[in-house]
Amino acid sequence: MRITKTFRFDAAHILPYHEGKCKQLHGHSYKMIVAITANQSSFLDDEAQEGMLMDFGILKEIVNEVVIDQWDHHFLAKGDEWVCRAAPQHMKYASDIRQIGCRTTAENLSRLAAELIYRGIDRYPKRLDVNLSGPEYNLVVEVELFETETSSAVGVCYK
Repeated sequence: MRITKTFRFDAAHILPYHEGKCKQLHGHSYKMIVAITANQSSFLDDEAQEGMLMDFGILKEIVNEVVIDQWDHHFLAKGDEWVCRAAPQHMKYASDIRQIGCRTTAENLSRLAAELIYRGIDRYPKRLDVNLSGPEYNLVVEVELFETETSSAVGVCYK
């Protein structure tokens, strides 16, 4: 069984060693499609689940908490970019930077978002009435992140 939900956020970034336009400070209006897949037979007959893999409202809460609220309208950075070094001199902007520890390509952001959402689901089993990260569910989180209308990358997280 697989469910999907679409999210949007805006963020700035820079790829300082890239040869193209992305070496300049710029931003995107990202579209992020989150797909949750789990073993169908484990929950379809469960009365508490009512045949649902996950309530869409709960998925929205988790994704907003671990990704959207952290990244929306912020500067996403590995942490070694010139903007990060300049920010302490302009402290009012320092809180707008989210250092994520890797280059902010669509590939890395989609992988990181998938990992954060997986951990968010794992951390909140009470919201779900079931622990979806248990081995019987074979939980997979996929994130397709659109940097433009026609360009996307897919990150996947599973155990």
